[in-house]
Amino acid sequence: MYSLIIVIMSIALFAALLYAGSSYVKTDNYLIKSYKGTIESSATNLASQFIAYENLKGYPLQETDWESEMFSINRFTPKSLDNTTWSYKNDNSGIFFCMSGNINENQYKAFKEAEENLNGKAFVNNSCGATTSLNYAGSYPVAAAITFWIRN
Repeated sequence: MYSLIIVIMSIALFAALLYAGSSYVKTDNYLIKSYKGTIESSATNLASQFIAYENLKGYPLQETDWESEMFSINRFTPKSLDNTTWSYKNDNSGIFFCMSGNINENQYKAFKEAEENLNGKAFVNNSCGATTSLNYAGSYPVAAAITFWIRN
């Protein structure tokens, strides 16, 4: 009986410590790293799939139905963050993939970290197709885009 009381008290104490300590753990850095990983891996995979598509098909990837065409090569679909979508543009200014949408502060920080890691190939701005970077210090969510240039 005594050991049962000790076990119940231990469980209650552990639950109280777990509940009280959860507010001390900052999860923002983990979310930012996770978002950054998703952005970077999707961008680099899109770039390699784009090259594979051109090599296999012998002609450039067209803007219409580009996701299905890329999927037909090896079943790759780029991952996006919540409230974001991928787009593709191939015109006289160049070729790029872009993730855009209304993002929160952690997602914006991940955009900026991914931009740093892909120096010179990625730009965070208000819209897709940017060749310059924009810093934002307002309230969130905000409409933003990160453009990954394949050729420009």
